[in-house]
Amino acid sequence: MAFIILTGNTDMKIKHLILAFLLSFVMQLNGQDFHNSFFQFAPMNINPALTGAFYGNLRANVIARDQGRSVAGAGNEWQDLSIALDYNIDFGLTEGDWISAGGNFARSGNAGVADFRRQFSGLNLAYHLAFGKRKDKVFTVGAKYGSYTTGVRNPNTTEYIDPETLSGGFSADIATFLQSQFGNGPDPATKSSGDYMVGLMLDAPLGKTADIRIGIASDHILQPRLSTSTDTTSTPGPGPMVPPTVFREDLNRRINAFVFLYTDINSRLTFNPNILYQRSGVSTNIVVQALFNYLYSKEKDISFIVGLGARFVNDMDLPIYLALDMKTLRVGLSYDTNVAGLRPSSGTFGALELGITKVFNWNKKTVVQPKFICPRL
Repeated sequence: MAFIILTGNTDMKIKHLILAFLLSFVMQLNGQDFHNSFFQFAPMNINPALTGAFYGNLRANVIARDQGRSVAGAGNEWQDLSIALDYNIDFGLTEGDWISAGGNFARSGNAGVADFRRQFSGLNLAYHLAFGKRKDKVFTVGAKYGSYTTGVRNPNTTEYIDPETLSGGFSADIATFLQSQFGNGPDPATKSSGDYMVGLMLDAPLGKTADIRIGIASDHILQPRLSTSTDTTSTPGPGPMVPPTVFREDLNRRINAFVFLYTDINSRLTFNPNILYQRSGVSTNIVVQALFNYLYSKEKDISFIVGLGARFVNDMDLPIYLALDMKTLRVGLSYDTNVAGLRPSSGTFGALELGITKVFNWNKKTVVQPKFICPRL
């Protein structure tokens, strides 16, 4: 985290420090990329090949993440929101194949002193190729295209800040950060750029009681240009900034890889260990999960899911997972507790996530029949 030189009144100093802390924290995985501990509720953020990887016609996913509240207080915490819809189309080159289409929207940012926002909206397509004697294996190719937008809004107005006009309202280093993100001169205070993501996935049974999903995806194919950087330092203190030398910086390409395993322990209990690996530039994010799905009522199709995990970035979190399945509806909650790195500041509170998945199926006989039980995530 960069050293902050604060000026102005005490309240503003505290707000600036909080903002710098939050921005530095979330930037560990390259420029506020979207990430979740309960990533099953945001599958298309991980790999476009997960588009349509469910049993049914239409699926809706929503997940919200709240982090930093214990440090920054309500109203200044960092928040993520992801919304997605995907639809299965009964069409393919061979029997058992199907096509999926979807769209997703994601937003990440801080609602406090500078109202930093990064947003993404895009469309997904995936082709699912069923193969094997029983057509119980599926190889999927997926692609996503969308636009990233980033900006900083003045909390006292509805307008985005032009970093070149910043003065005594912000400390010099905060202004420098904003300048480094959005440039100066004719550059606008918000920037947008299109980007691609491509992915592959294999679904296959492992014997009679286990299934596996393996996938890999490459994001930021075009390395979207959303920020600028400076090789000079502004003079500390209030007043206009010294114009820096500006050059462009692109978002690094990101690799997402995962292995999901489902194995039935008995007729009611399923063990679901998962590993998600993400790498962007020099930053690495690894999430390990150990989830258990207990079938409470077969007649009512009600299951409970509990589990523990570990999330490694530059510090370490231990997520706790709880979820309830009721037929085609899943509601999940995860709580991240800090055990290293940020624990002295956060008091062990890392993040809280709430996710909802709903699958709709209106066909009496669905041709799309992957082995994974809906909405088995």
